[in-house]
Parts: sequence; structure tokens; C-alpha cells
Amino acid sequence: MSVEERGLAALETIENEISVKERALDPKALCVSYQKIREPLESVLELVGKFPFIGPKVVNTVRFLMKVADSVCESI
Repeated sequence: MSVEERGLAALETIENEISVKERALDPKALCVSYQKIREPLESVLELVGKFPFIGPKVVNTVRFLMKVADSVCESI
């Protein structure tokens, strides 16, 4: 499967997970959702990184936010 195909499949997985509307802002529930989308998000970042100029900046920013989420979810 190509990077593009993996990225698009990962986006669909992420969209399905985050579109659950009945989820409250419960930190544990958010961490469970984050753990479900973490791996697909890595595939998306691989795709986004291919965009010239802005791609690497977006990837670095999202990876930073993922480190924050990892740290927060680890402490819950």
C-alpha cells in the first residue's frame, strides 16, 4: 500500500473515531480515543510531510502535540 493510500485510510479511521458525538470531555475517554487514532495519525503525518514547505512544519507541530497527549494520558 502506498503512502498516499495509507494516509487516506488513516484519515478515514481518525474521522470515524473523532466523529462520535456522544463523547463527553472526559479525560479518560479522550485518552482512549487518542490511543485509537495515534497509529493512523502517524500514517497521516507521513503523507502530510510530503507537502513542500509547510508539510514538515505541520508534522513537527502535530508530533509535539502528540507528545503532550502521550504525557497527559500516561498520567491518567
